[in-house]
Amino acid sequence: MFDPPYLLRMVAGLRHGPLTPTRTEMERVLGVRLRLGHDLDLGDGHYTYDPRPVPPRGLIGAQVLVNDIPGHGMIYADNPDIELIVAVDWIGDSLLDLGLLHDALHHVFSSNYAAIEYSGIKLPPPNEKRAASQIHCVRFALSDNEFCPPLHKAPVLDCALDFLVAPRDTPEVQARLAGSGRWPGLSSHVTWDWLADEAQARLRATFASPSLLDLGRCARAVEARTNDAARVAGYDIRGDLLRYGTEIFIAHMLSPAERRSPAWRAE
Repeated sequence: MFDPPYLLRMVAGLRHGPLTPTRTEMERVLGVRLRLGHDLDLGDGHYTYDPRPVPPRGLIGAQVLVNDIPGHGMIYADNPDIELIVAVDWIGDSLLDLGLLHDALHHVFSSNYAAIEYSGIKLPPPNEKRAASQIHCVRFALSDNEFCPPLHKAPVLDCALDFLVAPRDTPEVQARLAGSGRWPGLSSHVTWDWLADEAQARLRATFASPSLLDLGRCARAVEARTNDAARVAGYDIRGDLLRYGTEIFIAHMLSPAERRSPAWRAE
């Protein structure tokens, strides 16, 4: 099983841009203050967020630094067009947060932004000392558009998102999503299904993707397209996440705190 909590990491690159304004934008996205770092291995000019003690949940680290470190070379040598690196680490229960961070950074930095890689590590229970060994990670090829193709072949995952819609809003949501099979910017077709009960309607979006970033991207796009009349409530993932040749199934319903704010955002 690949159950939460997870240690999650998102790394992205900027093709150009001064270091200090990038730090300022990252502070706005994350809701924390990044301070000038003093790690010689990362160069003189970098900013970091490194809380002590490390919190049991939420944001545990962030960095803004140059890709080409004087005297050390490039961090991502196969991405020489990347000038700046931004990296964010957090502990949380929702894999949806990976795509939500990707979407937030793409919104801020636009065409200057490119996803580099993400990872999710299943953490052991607090009373166990064994090292975490279950890891899901994807590295991306640089792209000039909003799609993030994996750099290497990655297993295709069957993904589903559940949205809750008040019955009075159902006709409007249906109209806003009509004909949206290829929307919102995913690499595969999206299928929409409605499941109604007495209190509310449930909208399910299903699609296949090699990247979990598409979970958060799709959730945010649906909420924006419907003016928040459809709100994400949970997700399912099925596939060979760990590349062991074994299918894993994950079902997660978002808690009120997870619906209110992603774990990488300091409150």
